Amino acid sequence: MSNPPAFWCPPRSIARFSAAVLSLSLLVVSLLAGVGAVEEVEAQETQCPGPSVCSVTIESSSRSPAAITKYDVELVTPHEISPLQDSIVMVLDEDIWVPRAVAPNLVLLKFTAEIDNGCDNTNSQITYRGTAADVSLNDQDDPRHPTTISISHAIRYKTCTVTIPADTVVTVTFDEAAGISNPTEGGAYSWTVGTVHGDQATLQVLAKHPSKY
Repeated sequence: MSNPPAFWCPPRSIARFSAAVLSLSLLVVSLLAGVGAVEEVEAQETQCPGPSVCSVTIESSSRSPAAITKYDVELVTPHEISPLQDSIVMVLDEDIWVPRAVAPNLVLLKFTAEIDNGCDNTNSQITYRGTAADVSLNDQDDPRHPTTISISHAIRYKTCTVTIPADTVVTVTFDEAAGISNPTEGGAYSWTVGTVHGDQATLQVLAKHPSKY
């Protein structure tokens, strides 16, 4: 079971963090141009022994090739993810079209964790939701190269930003308005998911469709 999320209220003078993208090895995943409609998946706590992220799944809301669609990416991180400092990094195949910029408010993050509510000495399951604080993309001048997306989060609880605990299921949703499109044809395409914690990048793991596919 994961530890309760940590709360951090940054000073007003803190600079907006731009996550550094580390060199990541590319893994091939079976990503069909069309996948089934997204269904709400209940977040849960899972042991992730590390050093890599665990249980990575990906699905889009459209089955049409080359369609602009919403993407849901789910992972379990073996370490905590601090707001504004650590990042979730994804590398998308060159046939998955990504615009030159993605607005942070179009990238949503959520996780569920148990915290002490400080009132009646009982614990409560709370789902924390927020948006990205920053979304950095690599130079996409050459369409033959994959796109690297680095996301730092700004999930808040009341007036404080929240650290995502280790061993917690995290869902990252790219809204359809973000403009990411399916591959132009069905087949095998690369999509890698990892994290950067401090100056350390996790090993990469295979992202795949949920078991219902």
